[in-house]
Amino acid sequence: MQVFMLSLAALDLCLLLLLIALRLLPRSLHRVWRLRLNYATWAVGALTIPAVFVVLLWLPEMMVWSYHPRPEDKPLELINQYRATLAQIVGGAGLLIGATVAWLQLRTTQAKDLADRYYRAAELLGATSPGGEANVAVRIAAIQSLGRILRESREYHWPILELLCSYVRLQAKTGMEGVEKLEHPRDDVAAALDVIVHRAEDSEEGEFERLDLSWTCLKGAYLAKAGEEGLQGANLQRAYLWFAVLDDADLRNADLSGAQLQGASLRGAMVYGANFEGASLAGECDISGVDLRRSRNLSSLQVAEAKGDETTQLPASVQRPQHWGPTA
Repeated sequence: MQVFMLSLAALDLCLLLLLIALRLLPRSLHRVWRLRLNYATWAVGALTIPAVFVVLLWLPEMMVWSYHPRPEDKPLELINQYRATLAQIVGGAGLLIGATVAWLQLRTTQAKDLADRYYRAAELLGATSPGGEANVAVRIAAIQSLGRILRESREYHWPILELLCSYVRLQAKTGMEGVEKLEHPRDDVAAALDVIVHRAEDSEEGEFERLDLSWTCLKGAYLAKAGEEGLQGANLQRAYLWFAVLDDADLRNADLSGAQLQGASLRGAMVYGANFEGASLAGECDISGVDLRRSRNLSSLQVAEAKGDETTQLPASVQRPQHWGPTA
């Protein structure tokens, strides 16, 4: 009988631990079984409560009488001591299970709240005014909300960045009517770019990846400390790219005329057909390993202010700085 009761208590505990483990699984893994799991939780709880009472009432008595069969050994006092000890153990286990359940409920609530915030902000990216024009103020608020979610959740980190890149490509497409006339990106586009270029601060080591901003009009955009965005065919006239890390970036056919590239790094970047007219490469803009032979409007004066090495390839019309050394 004693072994049976201990086995029953152990079985209930194992079932509770199994249910807690199932609750920790991603929702998609047990979506079909969620209703059955809820029923199982109630069933295990209904079995556990009487099992605890049985263990507290009968197990101490059986243990005492098995070791102290004589009445003069004061078995009642020993039984109460056993019961007190078991009650403390069960109470501690109950507190632990209760805290675990509360934590699981809190996590579920937070996940649901985060999902609601994400989908609501994504919907507001398309907000329009009564006249059918873009409601820039509401869209900026939505982008700021997405930026906060990006910093709070690793799960939504890259989906948000890809969503914002799609938004920029849609709202600032090269050749789009009215966009090319702007001296700076529209405020909502600028807000999205700010979240994108500062993603390195919110990314874990080794998590950085290139995002697609190709064929976008980013004239006069503030892209200081930008990462390795794909900027093929982008209009970056007079863009601020101070200390941007554009190593191995795709800048083919990009318009960099008048761009501020002070201190930027373009090591190994692809610049076929890129327009460098009036671009500032001062502050040792690093163009090591860059093949500039088919770039456009690059001057010897610009190159003299940049940092290169023997692997940097220059157009035939551009004089090579002596301190770079001979070509490889």
